[in-house]
Amino acid sequence: MGFSLLCHSKPAVLPHTEMSSFQALTGLRGICSILIVCGHFFTNFAPVNANSWPSVSLDYFAPVTLFFVVSGFLLGVLYQDKLGEWKQRRVFWVKRFARLAPMYWFSLIFCLPSLIAYYCSEENIWMFIGDLVFTPLFVQSVTLVGNDWSGPLWQISAFALCYAIYPFTLRHLRSFRTAIVCSVVLFLVPLVALALGFTFGWPLGVIHTWAPLRAPQFFIGVILGLHFPHKEPQEVNERSGLTNNIEEAMDGTLEAKPSCIDWATVLLEIHTVILFASFIGCLILGTLQGSQYWWTYMLWEEFAMVPVHCMWIYLLCRSPPRGPTFSFLTSWPMEKLGEISYSIYVLQWPVLTLYSWLKAWGIPTMQSRDRGIKMGDDNTVDGMYVLEDYDLLGVLGVLVCLSFLTNRYIENPARDWLTKRFAPQVSSLN
Repeated sequence: MGFSLLCHSKPAVLPHTEMSSFQALTGLRGICSILIVCGHFFTNFAPVNANSWPSVSLDYFAPVTLFFVVSGFLLGVLYQDKLGEWKQRRVFWVKRFARLAPMYWFSLIFCLPSLIAYYCSEENIWMFIGDLVFTPLFVQSVTLVGNDWSGPLWQISAFALCYAIYPFTLRHLRSFRTAIVCSVVLFLVPLVALALGFTFGWPLGVIHTWAPLRAPQFFIGVILGLHFPHKEPQEVNERSGLTNNIEEAMDGTLEAKPSCIDWATVLLEIHTVILFASFIGCLILGTLQGSQYWWTYMLWEEFAMVPVHCMWIYLLCRSPPRGPTFSFLTSWPMEKLGEISYSIYVLQWPVLTLYSWLKAWGIPTMQSRDRGIKMGDDNTVDGMYVLEDYDLLGVLGVLVCLSFLTNRYIENPARDWLTKRFAPQVSSLN
């Protein structure tokens, strides 16, 4: 998900004053994961006594798109010419599996009581079996069966599909002319599907979560990474080791001097203002006009703003290490959040659920609220709605602490063991 994609590694030994702009992507992952958690909090869990719904109209669809673009971009930068052989592809798939699977399955185990409680009230044994079969296999974003276990994990399923086919696309996407054509097609396909969905009343949630319509954002990021300006390997090795240590940059640990482009910082701040204005616009629109306008805006924006996201990421990784945006994303809190962003994302649903159970002193009854737009079978959204707005601070505190612990004692050890056990020739891809 644009999360920390690669194996844990130690910081490169470089001068403190030299900092790679790739490091800012770590902070970006952190803020995106928090925004998504806040969006799910206000959509499915709070507040209990609101006069209107939603009480806070956060735009949490755009961060999902950013995760796809950033993930594709970083893989495009790293694996440009390193996946031509079968052994290299095998190592790549093992590393991706080691990155996703341990915390994904831990989250499912953590959320199993919620699944059992949900189906005890629904009394649908076949859907329950479908969840148990499809969700652990990472296929719910394709089959559209299995999202009831832990809803946000559809994104991890979509990433797994993208990783599976990624090595076979590199040869075709390296051509600049092919890349331009593919970028346009990949950008238009989800927009056309969304327009058809609104026209014919299709379930728009399918467009939001179906892997074939989310993969285009990932591969647009891949194209951006493949054609991102690079220094010659010899020059890079002599000056900073950036080529050999790009994995550390993706984990937010590499510090190296970026290319200096005078106008890049100004353009970066302009694009930051555009993205922030879109976020505030969604907040105001949902508050003044209601749920239907909020959901409609988020759906269109998450696909239509992809070019802006790409330009923003490009400028972020090409601009000198200065300016408000870079300083914020490379600050200590954002860096630490970015390092645990994957744990935050996969653990959010069980933490939100169990926090609601504790607040209600039991298992609360699921309720429905009018969304005003057809995302699934109807216009409603289901949730527990037993929390108040101020409970968000408690939820975030518990989630961040738990994520730090699982990152240290489950995620990193399991990833390192799987990589060393099944991909011993991993150094060939560094």
